[in-house]
Amino acid sequence: MSGAAFSEDKIPKQVLLAMGMLVVFALLAVAAARILPTSDSAAEANRPVAERSLRFADRADGGIDVIDETTRKGIAQVEPGTNGFLRSTLRGLARERKRRDLGDEVPFVLEQQPDGRLTVFDAATQRRIVLDSFGPTNANVFRHFLPGSQSLPAAPGITLTKY
Repeated sequence: MSGAAFSEDKIPKQVLLAMGMLVVFALLAVAAARILPTSDSAAEANRPVAERSLRFADRADGGIDVIDETTRKGIAQVEPGTNGFLRSTLRGLARERKRRDLGDEVPFVLEQQPDGRLTVFDAATQRRIVLDSFGPTNANVFRHFLPGSQSLPAAPGITLTKY
């Protein structure tokens, strides 16, 4: 191979310029998408259709009291030794708060999304758990904690409080 062979394989300046412009365009497009606010309609479409701020208080007997943060009234009681999915979900959220040295001042928010999915959002850690990912039976353990869903039958081991 001689030096002459390499000089014949040069990339034309116009192609290099076009490639550079494409890279700059891509970077500007990404920056604009991250910086510019989303439209109100997009934000509205992602807003939960139902939500409730909840606290979960451990009882001395091993049960859990479910408390509506807004009214500060109990809405349900979870009997000791029941509802492993609810307990493990709460344990995971609490463990994340503890790992980050956060307290329990901020309530959890149970949300029903426009597409019907049920989520638990922890504003303290910005973590969201899609409960339906674990199956409808597990999601329904939480579903009757939403406002207006007291007509749903409670999961075994959960007593709904009349309010």
